[in-house]
Amino acid sequence: MAAALVLVVGGAVAFASQSLNHSDPGTANVAPPPPPPLTLLPPAAAITRAGSIDLTAVAPANLRIDQSYQVRVFVNDQPTGRMDLPSSANDASGEQFTVANVPLAEGANAIRVTLVGGGGESVPSTAVSVTRDDVAPVITILQPTERVYTETNTLVGTTEAGADIEITDSAGHAVAASISGGGRFSADLTLHVGDNALTLRSTDAAGNHATSHVTIVRASSAATIDLTVTPTDVYAAQLPTTMDLTAVVRDDLGSPVADGTQVVFGISPPNSETTTYTATTANGRAHFTGLSIDPGDAAGSWLVTALVTLPSGIELRDNASFNLLAGAPKSPGQH
Repeated sequence: MAAALVLVVGGAVAFASQSLNHSDPGTANVAPPPPPPLTLLPPAAAITRAGSIDLTAVAPANLRIDQSYQVRVFVNDQPTGRMDLPSSANDASGEQFTVANVPLAEGANAIRVTLVGGGGESVPSTAVSVTRDDVAPVITILQPTERVYTETNTLVGTTEAGADIEITDSAGHAVAASISGGGRFSADLTLHVGDNALTLRSTDAAGNHATSHVTIVRASSAATIDLTVTPTDVYAAQLPTTMDLTAVVRDDLGSPVADGTQVVFGISPPNSETTTYTATTANGRAHFTGLSIDPGDAAGSWLVTALVTLPSGIELRDNASFNLLAGAPKSPGQH
């Protein structure tokens, strides 16, 4: 419709016209905004050995019912697939639906989804973290790694952090074991002479498992200790005097123990407490000559003990004695 405009020019009146558009501004073609983001729910288990996983997403509010939407899936910021938003989720905010068969890479996976509509693509959802682990745990025995000579011993080993450990003997009986969060485990063993077969099974948090068979050999030990005390008879008239204590020690193979092995000598006078002294071996022998017997010491039989613990854990002990006698020794021919 045309409207008249009155213009005053130089005192004269003039007329002009212009066209006014009275179309409804509500009918203008305005592009819709991007859709709101989806919510991705974390799975019940954050670690799996499977190659894919099904996740649950929640539809946002205020979706346009006159549009269709697609869901895009990203794993570690890489697009891996898309799906149509179910019509039920389009019609109702808060509706849950399944994002199926999301592929997983070995290791950590950060999963996000976006919603694509006529107005473009939403911002990504908050990431959900899923770890894929399809590698079986490794079982390593730290000790013992050689034959043992004792009836009891401690088995120590490692496996994958977060895994568990089960140990059974050759008869199928469970062996009690403890394991730390870092995967270090131990078990106290009772061994018979000969081969002791054990089966170890480790299962990690993803369900991967490994089995290892271990045989611990307990050998018969040839270790010995022989204690001698010189002299075996001491007379009060000869005091003060010193005693010579000698221990000869052989290891599990029957060879002289390593130089520097400590031997503990215990001296027990009659009706008195035990006093201990130490000496170290050279060529398998440990000597102690510092035991002094003085006037006034108790007469009677004195007990001497030599004690040593071998690297294998075997404890060796031997006893001997000497006599502290009143008076003086008889000369030859006396009765």
